[in-house]
Amino acid sequence: MMMMWWWIIGLGLLLLMVFWYSGKPKNRPGESRNGNPMDILKERYAQGEITKEEFESKQKTLNNKK
Repeated sequence: MMMMWWWIIGLGLLLLMVFWYSGKPKNRPGESRNGNPMDILKERYAQGEITKEEFESKQKTLNNKK
């Protein structure tokens, strides 16, 4: 009987951990980008995802769309 309670408690803790972890926002690059395109472009350049040439090219493209 006592062993059954340990299994129930263990499964309950496991379920709590799964729900707690799955509800947390993930801080992966690219997932939290909700800003305008120019802000996203600046963020990508600052993080080193794109080169200066790519940044300037994309910046020109975005400025031409306005």
